[in-house]
Amino acid sequence: IRIAIICNMIVSMVVLIFHRQLLSIFTDDPNIIAAGGILVLIDFAVEIPRAINHISEYAFNSTGEVYTPLITATISAWLCNVLMSYIFVVVLGWALIGIWLAMIIDELFKAVVYLRRWQVGKWQGKCLSIKCQQLFRQALKQQQF
Repeated sequence: IRIAIICNMIVSMVVLIFHRQLLSIFTDDPNIIAAGGILVLIDFAVEIPRAINHISEYAFNSTGEVYTPLITATISAWLCNVLMSYIFVVVLGWALIGIWLAMIIDELFKAVVYLRRWQVGKWQGKCLSIKCQQLFRQALKQQQF
């Protein structure tokens, strides 16, 4: 997870630093470039939980624990993305920033659920082979995840 977080943060930092140049490839409108800069900054904040989610989802799937990512992502999509986007955009009038804030909440929610599920360790019983279980126990002891 650490490597994914570091890579995500480096790429996001480059995009954040050069957002004006990158956005000017697509438009000359200063209002759109300014709004895009705000969205790039918001996206920077979501990179840590996004990295946790990507690695966790693949880790769970590789152990045979497919239901945790499936159920968590489905619930989060409807509660965080759809419901929170509606509240932020329609009720509060926050427009595009409201949608991005809902996305941050979605990623944070999934990251908390995945990290908690990983720490509890119930996924270990879902491993497809004894060798898989041994490898994941060893990795857990070394705290590589």
